[in-house]
Amino acid sequence: MHNEEITDIVWDPSSGSTFYTSAKDKFIKKWDVNTKLTSAITFGKGREENINLAISPDGKQLAVSNNKDELFFYDVKTSLDKQVRLIKMKSDVNSFSWDKGEGRLFFINDQNGVITILDGHTYDNFKVNLSDCHNGQCYSLAVDNANRYLATGGQDSLIGLWDL
Repeated sequence: MHNEEITDIVWDPSSGSTFYTSAKDKFIKKWDVNTKLTSAITFGKGREENINLAISPDGKQLAVSNNKDELFFYDVKTSLDKQVRLIKMKSDVNSFSWDKGEGRLFFINDQNGVITILDGHTYDNFKVNLSDCHNGQCYSLAVDNANRYLATGGQDSLIGLWDL
């Protein structure tokens, strides 16, 4: 259980029984349904309220955003409490996701309508910045299951569709 409102939940794609939660109490928790949800591993005590989560296709990396425009990456298979990387963004991060294949791309969208594509394994090699994708905020993005398209949606009521 968290002590404040839960902001996001993601299932581990490499496990049929594990999921992660983030909350405004600044904690990230790992849950296993086989334990009947009576216990959770608590890790990732952040400095700020957590907002969103995403997990890599292999279930090894967990990305967490907070309300200070930061993205944290954790290696959840080796050390639950060790951050692999921190990226300070220039504006509010609205959503993010790895591609559905090998997790080689990591997509981020922000309040300025910019979509940033990073190397999904190192996070420090900016591949592409797509500016002016939407007039206003870009609220959401999703990669299709076949890994062919990136769809985006924004404040301008438009859907963007990108070939990958």
